[in-house]
Amino acid sequence: MYFGLMKWWCGLWSIPSELLLRLPSFIFWLLSVAAFVMLLRKSIRPTAMPFAFLFFALNGLALRQASEARMYTITLFLAVCYLAAYFATIRAPNLSLPRLGVIFIPVVAFWVSSTFILTVISFACDTLRRREWRALRYVAMSFLVLACTALVPLFVHTTVRERSEIAHVPPMVLFLHLITYVTGIVGWEDYYRLPVTAWVLQIIGGCFTVILIINLVRRWKNVSEETKTGFVVTILPLSMMFVSWALEKGLSVGTALHGPARYLIGSLPAAAVFTGSLCDVIWQTPRQRLRAAASMAIVLIINAFIVARLSLESPRELLTRYLAPRYRSGDCVVVVPDQAKEVVKMYVPQVDIRESFPRNLSEDELRDRLEKLAADADRMWLIWIHGKKSRAVAVADELFGKGKSSSVHHYLGERRVFFYDLATSHVLHRSKRERMSE
Repeated sequence: MYFGLMKWWCGLWSIPSELLLRLPSFIFWLLSVAAFVMLLRKSIRPTAMPFAFLFFALNGLALRQASEARMYTITLFLAVCYLAAYFATIRAPNLSLPRLGVIFIPVVAFWVSSTFILTVISFACDTLRRREWRALRYVAMSFLVLACTALVPLFVHTTVRERSEIAHVPPMVLFLHLITYVTGIVGWEDYYRLPVTAWVLQIIGGCFTVILIINLVRRWKNVSEETKTGFVVTILPLSMMFVSWALEKGLSVGTALHGPARYLIGSLPAAAVFTGSLCDVIWQTPRQRLRAAASMAIVLIINAFIVARLSLESPRELLTRYLAPRYRSGDCVVVVPDQAKEVVKMYVPQVDIRESFPRNLSEDELRDRLEKLAADADRMWLIWIHGKKSRAVAVADELFGKGKSSSVHHYLGERRVFFYDLATSHVLHRSKRERMSE
């Protein structure tokens, strides 16, 4: 749905600019903040509202996505609407509009970002915890509608795509995701580097997260139901990611769902309600609340400044500034993983992609394919996108000698272009002579 919206949006302008491409994300972020304020007025205590607003409006993840041409702030806006409909349904189960929101908002949100389904599962678990059977019935109906609308397209997608996968992250990063949602401090993602200052803030956020969870355990019977709902909806998607990783490691099955924090942005409104409401319980006098809110605001403003200055590893710059000027007609170009070939075609259409490999190929398969490609080429480019280690690069280095990396300082990294001069490759010629002698 996001890309359909962007197609319409770009059609409104004769020459879409970088600013216009990013503007819808910013607009939906503003709508999310406005909708969240309306949600707070009806859902939590007035003394908790400033805390919750701070943790939502200055959340580093949301601010990052508000400046990018991606679908995640639309998902965030729908998540705020869904949380409002959920709370309204709990308060008054017979109201038609909130009930319809609980049923149909997840369907729309799924078509914007499919990982929103993890958030909806968390709400279903919360209705079980609350023993709100009517609300559970509406959530179940949303799954039924979702199945009716999505099963056939999902089947077609999985059968026509060469490979479908989630952008996996190291499992330890899931705790950083928790810090991001609970405290608003930006965490590790798979496409930018965090400076030292950001890691210092992460430590502060980690300590604060532990303090909050300890207080939640101690005061569980006394905190509001909204606080408990916020915690359940925040922690369960991360738990599902962790369990899926453990199953993949323990049973060697491809079930892992652990991805970047932006995949779970649907949990952010509930997380802000959880943190804000719990802070209101911990700091009970007006002076304590003022000091706490001021301290949090300072930390989050520094965090927002860091977010605005994050250094990105952009495929666009890598391809247009490094590959395009050096590419020659007839060069053999290999892309790993295979989904990245769409990016290469978009930014450097003059490049003739000879082959694209999924990154899970075995060394033997890679060796066989690369040797066949090298048989009738003098120059090879291996484009590697996503991940700090590459089996494809290791095999290419073994066959053709160490390639020339697009990075002067770090040979491997998240995104690299490697050049191999096959005409002068002593390793390749030696391997050919050895095969001939055999």
